[in-house]
Amino acid sequence: RNTGAADNCSAAGTIVTPLASLPQPTITLLEVLDEGSIRLEFDTEPNILYKLGIATNNASTFQQLRDIHNTTVDTVFNLKTNDNYYCFQLVALDPCTNAVISSLPHCSAKLELTSRNNAIDVRWTTATTAGAGNELTRTASDGAVLVTNPNASPYTDLGVICGIEYCYRLAITHANGSRSISSVQCATGFS
Repeated sequence: RNTGAADNCSAAGTIVTPLASLPQPTITLLEVLDEGSIRLEFDTEPNILYKLGIATNNASTFQQLRDIHNTTVDTVFNLKTNDNYYCFQLVALDPCTNAVISSLPHCSAKLELTSRNNAIDVRWTTATTAGAGNELTRTASDGAVLVTNPNASPYTDLGVICGIEYCYRLAITHANGSRSISSVQCATGFS
């Protein structure tokens, strides 16, 4: 307001709903796009400053990657997803009180395949996924698709045919409904 200024402006208003406390942010989806990038989706509130943290091969030593503000999607580049798994955490920051509230860590899974006689071993490495459900999708070069729910790594696929290429993708659904989707890895069956 400029006291004493000419009264020549239309009235305008903005509704502001103050929050009693910071809501906990959630990373709802983590998808490994390729060997160098991961796409993240967030459940966040507008007008709150969030800090995105990243940890390599663990879910505890987070380093600040960047600030997130008024967005629900971000892509992180320059990673090595075939060599490492990455965990992310979103922290809401109240600049008035310096209070913070963090999301649960959300981690990618590093998928590895080993072909052997009449089988392909599928291994994945990630942080602890207690209460999570695993869905492994196998797509064959002949068009056949198989979906299975292995309890733990490794999973041995005994239904392979010599000379057929099989591609695998792991989707982990956590207890809070958030998902982590691995990159696609392929191997050819032999006998």
